[in-house]
Amino acid sequence: MESAVRQLEGLDLQAVDLVLPGLDTIFTFGNGFILRIFPVYSEEHDHWMLYTPDNNVLVLGPGTNWSYISKSSIPA
Repeated sequence: MESAVRQLEGLDLQAVDLVLPGLDTIFTFGNGFILRIFPVYSEEHDHWMLYTPDNNVLVLGPGTNWSYISKSSIPA
């Protein structure tokens, strides 16, 4: 998995698609690479976080919750 993730380093993220109801996520990158994430349903933990260049964070989870918040709102 580590070598696969390295192939994504430095690539432009072109799209993020969410599939309801489970919040499956599809990340599409500039060279045609696609990363699909299938969250394990949890009411206790975030599924994933995406840090953006404007110092915000897209957070999916826990459960079916999501938010787009300032990076400074994330506990250290």
